[in-house]
Amino acid sequence: MEYSPRAKQILNVLMQKKEGITEQEIGDSLNLSKRTVQRELKGLETDLQQDHIELKRNRGTGLYLEGKEENLVNLKNQLSNDKELDVTDKEERRKYLLFEMLKDRMPHKLYYFAEQMGVSETTIAGDMEKLTPWLEENHLAIIRKPGYGVVLSGSEKHYREALQRFISETVTTERLNSVLYQKSDAIAKAVQDSTDEGTIYELLNGDVIQRVLNVLNGFDDKRLRQLADNAYVALVMHITIAIQRIMEGEVLESDRRLELSLQQDEDYGLAQQIILQLEKEFNIIIPAVELDYILLHIRGSKLKYSDTPEDMSGFTLSDEEALDLVDQMIDAFGTDYVYELKCDEVLIHGLLVHLQPTLFRLKNDMHIYNPLLEDIQKEYPDIYERCKAVGSLLEKKTGFHINDAEIGYLATHFGAAMVRISKKKTYSRKVSIGIVCASGFGIARLMLTKLSNKLSDSACSLHAFGQEEIGTDAASDVDFYISSMDLSRFGVDFVYVSPLITAKDLAQVQCKVEEYAHIPKSTANSDITHQLDAITSVSQTIKSILHNYRLMQFDEDITFDQMLEQISLHMTLNAKRAHQLHLDLQNREDLASQIIPELGIGLLHCRTTSVNEAAVATAVPFENDRFMNPYFKGIAACVILLIPRDDRTKINADLLGSISSSLASDESFVSLVKQSDEEAVRNRLAEILKNHLSSYVAHLG
Repeated sequence: MEYSPRAKQILNVLMQKKEGITEQEIGDSLNLSKRTVQRELKGLETDLQQDHIELKRNRGTGLYLEGKEENLVNLKNQLSNDKELDVTDKEERRKYLLFEMLKDRMPHKLYYFAEQMGVSETTIAGDMEKLTPWLEENHLAIIRKPGYGVVLSGSEKHYREALQRFISETVTTERLNSVLYQKSDAIAKAVQDSTDEGTIYELLNGDVIQRVLNVLNGFDDKRLRQLADNAYVALVMHITIAIQRIMEGEVLESDRRLELSLQQDEDYGLAQQIILQLEKEFNIIIPAVELDYILLHIRGSKLKYSDTPEDMSGFTLSDEEALDLVDQMIDAFGTDYVYELKCDEVLIHGLLVHLQPTLFRLKNDMHIYNPLLEDIQKEYPDIYERCKAVGSLLEKKTGFHINDAEIGYLATHFGAAMVRISKKKTYSRKVSIGIVCASGFGIARLMLTKLSNKLSDSACSLHAFGQEEIGTDAASDVDFYISSMDLSRFGVDFVYVSPLITAKDLAQVQCKVEEYAHIPKSTANSDITHQLDAITSVSQTIKSILHNYRLMQFDEDITFDQMLEQISLHMTLNAKRAHQLHLDLQNREDLASQIIPELGIGLLHCRTTSVNEAAVATAVPFENDRFMNPYFKGIAACVILLIPRDDRTKINADLLGSISSSLASDESFVSLVKQSDEEAVRNRLAEILKNHLSSYVAHLG
């Protein structure tokens, strides 16, 4: 049962006073009148019955809750998990009020909203006045009629746009971006977990979101792959809202002008295919006008930034017109580096790619939301202000209003160009970065692989470390660290990031690289004897890993704990050591799951005293193509990487880390691991480790 904020306050008091409490005492503790408490209790008594709990009254002690222990525990958990609405926080209260009005387009009295939030009707009326500008931007209005109530007025098209804008402004950037890296129910989870009060999943049905995502994932189409992260999520949200509204009997008004303006081309064909698959998935008939609006989203979506010419496909401005407009935009930006900017091919191409969907959005009155806008305005105020002048130029040229979100996207292009110019004008050195996870050869290696594709090899060198190596000789050359763990206790300079490395994370890392690139750093001559010893040690370890590699096969319905137990016995052949290895693997799993459904494998790794040499193994089911226990999330294999706790930690971690990196970057290797061919996997491991040895020797000195 969903309870109002005020009802939750009263229930929390009742849960704390199990022996009983009077209405006056409840009112005193919450700063409410006795009459208000009595009025709230009338509805609360009925609501509690849905949770199989009764509100009882004892003449001697007062009110108390009665029910089975499990029902009382469930209620307590629900109240502890729900974030309390702080009615004194105007922004939070108004966001909740806007949510309530968007959630239900039926008329409600001011009293209804006042009771929901535990404030006066006058406060609600004032909040609605403050929300009016936001609603007007989306062509919606608040209609108030005596005896009728309050309701939102506006077209179905504008109502849908308001829903999508509210979601875009409420769900965090990190959760929206996670959609692109997590398949399964990532969007549904992102939506369900991202609001304060009155969760967004009341606006969007999680099952509908997931089914829409499944339909889009079924299209192996370049145009969908080229959509920027937030544009792809916006498309999913747009379609989800449309499907829900159609199922509720609400359809868009036909727009003959729009229909005539949308020529039938490849994009039109893609939109048709999407509509057909959606009709099949939801067993509904989708009106033709919905196709037009999906097509608008595809054509008006921001593309992923790229410096490859193929991303210019679909650009309809003539080359001369487009280049002339970009030239004027750079003049309007107005810095001392105009000449350098006009020579920056990456900037020119980026603006050309950006312009076409931007002009299309403006022409068709489509809203776009920039999740990084506040960060851009705060971190790069000068560039943002200069881009306002660029926006004014575009307004003059097109006659369309350029909003702050569009200016923010322009700022990302010009900001990146200014950084490139700055790098060319100043001396910089190569920065050494340490990427840290618990072990140094698991999650850190996956993060290293992602970053290596984003950061220039000439600008920085990346190294994976376990947290035990911070501050040791092995990490003595590191300038700063990157980690998904808090490294404050080590007293080192570090950037805290998500394991997925979001766009915001990458920007932080790049800023830190730029900072260290201009700090002088001395290097010492390497000792040739030490180098030869190191090469010998690495070679011997590789030989041992390949010789001892083994393929294990288990029952398809094995549990995770049973697998750890059997792996431990296979890898140690000693009951005492097996027990310790089992504990070490489980402790590592408790830090963060090593099951990676996106790759279809598990990466079980740890440092342990149970082995004397670095060891590698793989595990697959006997017959089925995947492990059936729900904990494994449908993976088809596990890779086991073990390193001993000894003085060769760095060598061992780097060697096994090269295997982790290959799993993240080489799909053919992952496919091979999922098969039952021990010799084929050993041969591929030999190739990977041989390449690592060659790279290791090349970087000595």
